[in-house]
Amino acid sequence: MTGEIQWFVESRSWVKVLSFNSVGRISFGTISQLYNVVVTAQSLRIVIEKFDLSRRAVDIRHVQITNSSYFVLDTAIQQTTNINAEGNYQCTQWAAFLDSTGFYQTVEWSTGSLLLQNLTGKSYGKLDVFYQAL
Repeated sequence: MTGEIQWFVESRSWVKVLSFNSVGRISFGTISQLYNVVVTAQSLRIVIEKFDLSRRAVDIRHVQITNSSYFVLDTAIQQTTNINAEGNYQCTQWAAFLDSTGFYQTVEWSTGSLLLQNLTGKSYGKLDVFYQAL
């Protein structure tokens, strides 16, 4: 088996519960539907579609609930490692936050850096929130 790649596929389906359009307005679902999913502690995932139609799916690790109409979904720290042809690498860590108003924000920093490099509100083409069906 040396040198082979094994792929693991999720067998449970993901159900879209809420979508925000490019101006942060809800285009599918309701905040109360998402709230009902959040309080039942089901697994959540966001899919960010950029204006160039590329997508990134990220699992939500933490949820902060203020009340039934305002909460924040947090990806916790994610890590991306890029290795070039010479074997040099750069490790970038980042986290993202989405609140129930549709505001999406990321924080990024690189290996060896103690300073946040980008704390910014991000624009997107579409942002979907899914929960994993039981």
